[in-house]
Amino acid sequence: MLGVNHMTIQELRKFGVEVEEPARQRLERFVHALLDENSRLNLTAIRTPESAWVLHVCDSLAPLTRLGGLRPGSIVDVGTGGGAPGIPLACVMSDWRVTLVDGTSKKIAACRRIAASCELQNVEAIAGRAEELAGAHDLRERFDIAVARAIGPLNKVLEYLAGFVAVGGECWAFKTPASAEAERPAAAALLAPLGLREAGSVEYDLGDLGGKRCVLVFRKVAKCASRYPRRGGTAGGAVLRPRGVGRMKRDGRADVG
Repeated sequence: MLGVNHMTIQELRKFGVEVEEPARQRLERFVHALLDENSRLNLTAIRTPESAWVLHVCDSLAPLTRLGGLRPGSIVDVGTGGGAPGIPLACVMSDWRVTLVDGTSKKIAACRRIAASCELQNVEAIAGRAEELAGAHDLRERFDIAVARAIGPLNKVLEYLAGFVAVGGECWAFKTPASAEAERPAAAALLAPLGLREAGSVEYDLGDLGGKRCVLVFRKVAKCASRYPRRGGTAGGAVLRPRGVGRMKRDGRADVG
């Protein structure tokens, strides 16, 4: 598919991704910089340009249709790792501000270098634990959209994301259909205290390399309870319930989305 180690606009369109040529060039620089950084740091298991284009670029940009018609705003990518989906989104949505969050300082430093290689002026990268940063005064319920890929089961992901998103904004959780179905029940009990309501999903297919995927969308309809996200590794755990109400078991399976 990649004769010269990059995707053309036409090839991206086959995955449902519509971009202009300047954005495509920034995405090409992202793939090159990511793989270069990955040769020295363990940012991703993906080692080839073809896989990086499909599994990082096309996957990251699948929910772009959610942004159509919205005024420019702010996005936070929680547990960004090597910068996806945040940096690909920043490459295309140059009028949106994108903040990358990760608990590993070396990964954040790599993300800053990758963003610089893409000549992006709309990216900020912050090192720190999500459950602590989501409670920080300057980050609490500040963003229009919070996104996360493959950082844990849905209940844990939503607990991290909800603290960053302003009322009226959205949380996007990247999943496979199988993991989405398996993890929804455990997440359901958390929606009310997190101020979230499920608002649909974006379904897409990454072909032979990635298969069917989805982005679960949750609307922020009320402020997040002040105790969330919980610290000390308890995010995604049992929700406090009134006496006499049954407790939902925690889904401890690793995310495969």
